[in-house]
Amino acid sequence: MRIGIDARMADWSGIGSYTRNFLKALRKIDDENEYILFCNGESSSLLPEAANFIRREVNVPVFSVAGQFGWRKILASAELDLFYTPYTIVPQRHPCPVVGTVHDLIPWRMPQVQRSKFARVFYRALIKRAVRQPSRIIVDSNFTRDDLISFLEIPEEKIRVIPAAAEEIYRPIRDKIRLESVREKYGIEHPFLLNVGTARPHKNLPFLAEAFRELKRRGVSCQLVLAGGDDIWRPRLRHLVEKLELSGDVIFTGYVGEEDLLLLYNAASACVFLSLFEGFGLPALEAMSCGTPVICSNTSSLAEIVNGAGVLLDVDDSRGWVEAMERILSDQELRAELSERGLKRAKLFSWEKTARQICEVYEELNKEQSATSCQGPASRG
Repeated sequence: MRIGIDARMADWSGIGSYTRNFLKALRKIDDENEYILFCNGESSSLLPEAANFIRREVNVPVFSVAGQFGWRKILASAELDLFYTPYTIVPQRHPCPVVGTVHDLIPWRMPQVQRSKFARVFYRALIKRAVRQPSRIIVDSNFTRDDLISFLEIPEEKIRVIPAAAEEIYRPIRDKIRLESVREKYGIEHPFLLNVGTARPHKNLPFLAEAFRELKRRGVSCQLVLAGGDDIWRPRLRHLVEKLELSGDVIFTGYVGEEDLLLLYNAASACVFLSLFEGFGLPALEAMSCGTPVICSNTSSLAEIVNGAGVLLDVDDSRGWVEAMERILSDQELRAELSERGLKRAKLFSWEKTARQICEVYEELNKEQSATSCQGPASRG
């Protein structure tokens, strides 16, 4: 098959990481199909090289109405058997079967997360079109599949659940010197709990700050490390931390590079994720891949990914969160047990497995197309 892949966002965070890791794994498992990687000047240099990978630079902005209509000509000239997009951007017109991807339905689940009314309307329209045009839709979790069925009435047979995975770099690190160096770099002086991600409202970080204050009131010697770059919500969180008189115990790292994040995961006593909603919840899987115990909310996809490998709690169970954090900081045997469970659970996810399952969707569509071509036009009786 000759398969086109939209790789224009390979230089982004989030979806860029998904695209890069998928392509790296695809290079390992498939040297038979031919892949046309549509990219731009920014993303081209980040794409893996392979004999069956052909880069084609296209001058089509990611968010562009005019560009969307220009895709038909681009795809037709490439003579594709199939086109795959790892994001919710599906060409308006396409001359071949399309496989789309939806990572979450935040505009429906938590519209207040969008920065403006325009953003809410725009992303809703984008997703609606992205789920109605493709022949197949790939989602990261059963939770997102159920959301597609519930909110947008997409037929279940059109959806394929294919989980993402953590990058290979996330693994247990036993080097005490490296772990101590990252603690020194960020001013960490006590055992600490780690949260990784943005401060967007659905991450529920104000609730975490309140629970952490109660933990400190119990006399527990620990710190809370919030790893994530600045965004429009971070200043409000900083203000709340100051108001709660936690400035000396809560560390805002700012943006953290991959190597430092690996070490922070390994140095933490536990990772805490109180999200109200997650399409996949990758940081929890990254933590488990490092053998770090996870305490997380039992909502959305988090419960699905962590399963029995971590401590799962209701998002509004303040007392339960405080007690879970206190126990995990003081109970070495519990930490060891959760670490072992997390490592075992994390091994069930890999990018090669993800890539193989996506390729199976390609094959499935190809067989359908072949069968349709063989049947020819229906006769009129």
